[in-house]
Amino acid sequence: MFSLAINNQSSTSLPGTQILSLCRFVLSSLKIKNAELSLAFVSLPVMRRLNLSYRGQNRATDVLSFIFDGSKKNLSGEIIICLPVAKSQARHFNHPLYREIFRLLVHGLVHLAGYDHVKAKDAVVMENLENRLLQLYILSARKNK
Repeated sequence: MFSLAINNQSSTSLPGTQILSLCRFVLSSLKIKNAELSLAFVSLPVMRRLNLSYRGQNRATDVLSFIFDGSKKNLSGEIIICLPVAKSQARHFNHPLYREIFRLLVHGLVHLAGYDHVKAKDAVVMENLENRLLQLYILSARKNK
């Protein structure tokens, strides 16, 4: 079973169907059978407040993830993406906004699955996994068109 609640606090239109499809793909790839997730898209001030409250950093970050309950087969959590930061990063990386949202969503999902990037070697593992998942999803989406 999988459920996803999307809370878009912006006026930007989001690719909801693809977001749902990407979540299913990543969770399946990570062998997570049951997940109840919340995904929020917030403003700079909201993200700054959250980042200060939970991480002690007085700046907006691109994505935060909070696990409520998790195991290898079950997952409950929230991913919060700062849309203005995502837009800025999309311009910086010279790719469309939806691609940056997908990148941040995969990053958040991998965090919820238990991966972290505090240590350099863990960061390499996590980044490689994220890149592989995103590339596989894009390839499978192209194939299914």
